[in-house]
Amino acid sequence: MLSLRRPTALLIGLLGSIAVAAEDAGEWLKRLQDAQAQRSYEGVVIYVHDGRIDQIRVVSRSGIEAFQRFASLTGNQRELLRAGGQVRALSPSQPPVAWPAMAGTRAPLDLQQVARLYRMQVTGSDRVAGFIARTLEAEPQDGLRYGQRLWIDQESGMLLGAALIGPRKQMLEQVMFAQLALEGAVAPAAVPADAEAPAAGAALLPGFALVSARVDSSRGLEQRVYSDGLATVSIYVERREGVPAGEFATQRGAVQLYGRQVGATRIVAVGAVPPESARRFVEATAASLSPAR
Repeated sequence: MLSLRRPTALLIGLLGSIAVAAEDAGEWLKRLQDAQAQRSYEGVVIYVHDGRIDQIRVVSRSGIEAFQRFASLTGNQRELLRAGGQVRALSPSQPPVAWPAMAGTRAPLDLQQVARLYRMQVTGSDRVAGFIARTLEAEPQDGLRYGQRLWIDQESGMLLGAALIGPRKQMLEQVMFAQLALEGAVAPAAVPADAEAPAAGAALLPGFALVSARVDSSRGLEQRVYSDGLATVSIYVERREGVPAGEFATQRGAVQLYGRQVGATRIVAVGAVPPESARRFVEATAASLSPAR
């Protein structure tokens, strides 16, 4: 008598694969963005980068007075506050720029744009901090951005973990909740009627759009934030008199910092993108500045 166990197991596995492939990765991204905007939470994440492991406490509040606060629990004491579209350090030392997916922009997500830039698919299930998660892979279509692997809570849509993947499929960094306490969803804060939207302008790099901008007149500093829907890059333009021309660069995990002094202006790009992308952002910004700058 022939055994039906193996064919049956294969059939079940095949049907499971078809079910995963049929899921809409874009819908999971939309659920993720909605959850980030509507839910308050507290937790501790494990941040793996550059051959070391750090712990960071995260407190996030949604609603009218929304903010996110990040405090390092290992290594040098660092604390970062993100509120009202601004990010500032709460301690003199350099804040940990850890993960664009969890601390990045909350600009409206253009799913069609993301689908053009990344090949996305839902790849299966996992368990993170006691929550059942769906895993999503986003493979870039060009060399201007990294791939991403996301763990999204099956029930709430919250982002439970994120990894950035390099061009040789190597993991550049990974952040994942070890502890997480979720609060109920609330209505997202309304955008003030007099809120000034950033000027569209020309795209500095293909696929990246300007999503926010601010000017600190007291410091002569301008910040512009660009996003492709998954990756985020901040550009800082600052008046620096008497500084010799030159360039500088550093990297932490997948986060690249590249800067250049051009005349009396310093331009710095910070984001989880390949070094070449950060350099091209700075070059394009320098070319866009008027002679008066």
